[in-house]
Amino acid sequence: MRRLGLVCFGLLLAFSASAGPEVPAVLDWCGMRLHLQPDVRAAVQAQVNKLTANATVQLAMAERAATYFPFAADALAHIGVPDDLKFMMIQESGVQPAVVSTSLAVGFWQLKDYTATEMGVTVSAAVDERKHITAASIAAARYFTRANGLYRNWLYAVIAYYEGPTGALPHTDPALYGAREMTVTTLHWYA
Repeated sequence: MRRLGLVCFGLLLAFSASAGPEVPAVLDWCGMRLHLQPDVRAAVQAQVNKLTANATVQLAMAERAATYFPFAADALAHIGVPDDLKFMMIQESGVQPAVVSTSLAVGFWQLKDYTATEMGVTVSAAVDERKHITAASIAAARYFTRANGLYRNWLYAVIAYYEGPTGALPHTDPALYGAREMTVTTLHWYA
């Protein structure tokens, strides 16, 4: 199985191109060359179309991204994580610091308290660094780095971000650990 977090493709395309971007059949992402099967490409295109359908919402998101992405990019680079991963903040929080999920994940990267603490972020009644762009981005980068250490594959590291390292295992192919080129035949849907 070769799966991918749909959101990464869609968001990368939606916010790095002009209105109405077309999803390519081959995508260079996180230092990998990803070949999208036609049905996968169509599903990603449908998501991109949804993301770009409302110009007002897209503009507001783009403005927040323009404000916060430079800080996230610096933090990711500091840890050695590909810049493309900053686009995940759009899926996670809409690039908003105070978002709280139903599972009590908080902030730009939607980190749960125990994960944030494990990655070096302060979470207390007085201070919650999950809402701080640099601290939270460094924590997310550390998590990606740890997952990439297991799979040597940024695509699988993204799935591990959503599922946890053990939860990601059924969605990975050990033959592709370390791969720099993959054919994406199915999608890992994260809701």
